[in-house]
Amino acid sequence: MNEIASNRIDALLNEYKGNLFEFLVAKSFAQKFSIENNFYHNLSNNFLQILQQQESFLRENFKKLLEELPLLANKTVNQFIEDTQCKHIDQICIIGKANTSGFFANVAEGDILLLKDNSILFNISLKLTKNNVYVNTKSGGIKTFFS
Repeated sequence: MNEIASNRIDALLNEYKGNLFEFLVAKSFAQKFSIENNFYHNLSNNFLQILQQQESFLRENFKKLLEELPLLANKTVNQFIEDTQCKHIDQICIIGKANTSGFFANVAEGDILLLKDNSILFNISLKLTKNNVYVNTKSGGIKTFFS
């Protein structure tokens, strides 16, 4: 495989694992706060179809990663709840790159919103990286992580 093809596969992997990780973290929040029905009801069929295709790609090419993502998502949510002492949410929105709604205009580079009574409690920006890798600190996403 040439370098260009390898770079494209790496880019797909990063995109797909990030999208799936966002979904799994949001799903884990929904489970923890017993609002799974509401969470799934707010997801579009198009979003779920795309996620299925991305999961299929990971299943064929990176099965071990696919097995690890749900575990990592649960650990992420448990740590978040412990650190923030978050007690209750009633809605979860995955916004990620699909942030086209005016309602979400003030959330910058967020990936997941946790809401209570239609107010944003937490705007979460997720970054999934390997240990000891370089992170571009000029990217908008990483700036929201530090803020």
